Amino acid sequence: MQYTKEATRFDKQPFYTGLRVRPYRCNCVICGDEFRSKSPFSMYCSRRCANDAAIAKRKARIIERKALAAKCAVCGKPIGQDNWTKVRSYCSAACKQRAYRARRALASGHDAK
Repeated sequence: MQYTKEATRFDKQPFYTGLRVRPYRCNCVICGDEFRSKSPFSMYCSRRCANDAAIAKRKARIIERKALAAKCAVCGKPIGQDNWTKVRSYCSAACKQRAYRARRALASGHDAK
């Protein structure tokens, strides 16, 4: 099956066509096309539109996390984030090690009490 909107429409697939009447008319939040659904809460007309929405949500979440992690968690220096790697929390290996040692000391302090 090709990954086109028409090939992945929910209301046109043979599995869904003969089962029940689709009484609800809905509009897709991604492309705006009207489609019929069994549920009044359906948001997407096809798998492609659902996937496009998931990709957009994931990109927005990554941008939000990178904005929150703009400063080092240990020393407060600004961190340069690039778009290809995971979100960095520390500006250097030294700050990362310092945070690890602080977490380890805190954990051992709680165990000793």
